[in-house]
Amino acid sequence: MNSASGTALSEVVIKVAQATVLRAVAEGVETLEQAAALRHLGCHRG
Repeated sequence: MNSASGTALSEVVIKVAQATVLRAVAEGVETLEQAAALRHLGCHRG
């Protein structure tokens, strides 16, 4: 995630998935740092 707005949007989408018992899957993850940030937010795959 390269910006605060991208991080915020990712966090909202992940929280919606969690609230509806869905699994969050990220596409287009390009760096290890992005993958780590997504895992920290609760993303299951990406």
